[in-house]
Amino acid sequence: MALTELKGNELGNQTITIEQGPVRAFAEAVLDDPEKFTGDGAPTPPTWPFVMSYWGSMGAGGAAGLPMDRLRGEGRMILHGEQAFEITTVSYTHLRAHETV
Repeated sequence: MALTELKGNELGNQTITIEQGPVRAFAEAVLDDPEKFTGDGAPTPPTWPFVMSYWGSMGAGGAAGLPMDRLRGEGRMILHGEQAFEITTVSYTHLRAHETV
């Protein structure tokens, strides 16, 4: 069942500075070579933007600011199912270490 009562609500935005350590840890977790993501201005894995707000957020990123009490109301739970990515373009621009987005 879709959650519709939050549709159209402003949930805010975040500013994130990309740090190389979490990028390397993420690359290793998804079985990519962390050495490819080392060095000044190193690229990030293409799927990094989906998780970057959760790294080092100290309660200010990730799910912070979302109405979790409403998302996890009575009889509800949040389930993240299997996800697959297919990068189909060679013109994909990687985010880079030390950028702020």
